Amino acid sequence: MSCRRIAWLSLAPQHVYIKRANGGPRYPVMYNIETTSGSFPTYGWIMAASYITMEGIMSSMYMDSLTQRVAVALTLVDLAKGWQRRFGDLGNADDNPFAMACAEACLAVNPENPNARLLRAE
Repeated sequence: MSCRRIAWLSLAPQHVYIKRANGGPRYPVMYNIETTSGSFPTYGWIMAASYITMEGIMSSMYMDSLTQRVAVALTLVDLAKGWQRRFGDLGNADDNPFAMACAEACLAVNPENPNARLLRAE
């Protein structure tokens, strides 16, 4: 028995959306689900509210369906940011090797991840 995915995570600045497929496997219709409001925003609304350009969507930096591996790598960035919040931002990468290691591990799986890029740049 195979398990078919019917939902994926996707990123926008400061948001994680759930994308849900509907309409059958041949012609799926993707819905973006905003869990905090329970709404189904369109790409136009997301672009206007999040200041995402069409180039950002077309390059798969934002609003792309994340694979399971990329979604797990994304949690490393969240873990590193939580570490910084809990123990304080320790300055440069030499003072905070844990955060840098999390960012590098995420970028190894998903080089386009904007949050990991920002963490590494900090």
